[in-house]
Amino acid sequence: MSAKQIVNIGIIGLGSRTETLLFSIFQLPDVRITAICDLKQERIEKINSIFAARELPFPKSYSNYHDLIDDPDVEAVFIPTSWNSHLKIACDSMKKGK
Repeated sequence: MSAKQIVNIGIIGLGSRTETLLFSIFQLPDVRITAICDLKQERIEKINSIFAARELPFPKSYSNYHDLIDDPDVEAVFIPTSWNSHLKIACDSMKKGK
């Protein structure tokens, strides 16, 4: 029997959809959020407050999604951004193997 593998994910875009998404991700035993990214520092702080309330370590935070997708600790990404930015970020992420 093989051991379960933890998947390290990053989240790009920390708007209101992300808060709902987080609660679903927290229910997944084999997923760990290792990085978050948003252009707005206040959104990063809000998401970190959710981690703090659950007594979870803060993920790395980025303001440039290119830095997040270059992070070797991030294996996959969720991209709950607006449609006008989602496609470019998704394509760039896939090119990096995420």
